[in-house]
Amino acid sequence: MSDYLIEWLAIMDSLSVRLSEELDKTITSENISEAYYLATFDQNNYQWILSIVDSEPNEEEIYKTIKKFPFECLRGITVPDELFPDGLLMEMKVRVKVKNHKWVIHKNDVDPFPSNPHAHLVGQGLKLDLNTGELYRGRYKIDKLNHKDLESIRKKFKAEGVTLT
Repeated sequence: MSDYLIEWLAIMDSLSVRLSEELDKTITSENISEAYYLATFDQNNYQWILSIVDSEPNEEEIYKTIKKFPFECLRGITVPDELFPDGLLMEMKVRVKVKNHKWVIHKNDVDPFPSNPHAHLVGQGLKLDLNTGELYRGRYKIDKLNHKDLESIRKKFKAEGVTLT
C-alpha cells in the first residue's frame, strides 16, 4: 500500500474518532469518505468515490468541509434482492479477487478511460487498462502489471461473464 494511501486512511480514521466524539454518534471512516465525496463532488468532478484520494490529503480542510454534513443521510435503506429483475445486480458491476486484491468492473461506466471495460482496484484509487495492463491514478499512468498478473485478472473476469477483447 502506498504511503499516500496510508496517509488518507489515517486521516479518515482520525476524523472518524473526532466527529464521533463531537456528534456523540458513530461516524465510520467510510462515512467520512462518503461525506467528503458528496460535499466536494461538483467542484472536483469526481468519477467515483475513490477519486477523492487523487487530491492532496489535508485533515483540517476535510474536517471543515464535512463537520456539518448530515451523516444520517448516509444510512441508506436495505432492499431485498428479489425486488430487482434477475441479472440486474450482476449487470451493474462484477467483482473478482486475485492475489488478495479486489478488482471491480462497473458495467456501463460513464468514463471509458483507460479501456472499455476497465477495472478499478478497490481501496487504491487505481484503474487498470484490461488490454495493456497499464495502471492509472486519475489520467496519469503510474505503473504496468506484468503479463501473467494481467492474464490472471482477465481470466477471472471472463469466468464471470465479462466480454474482453
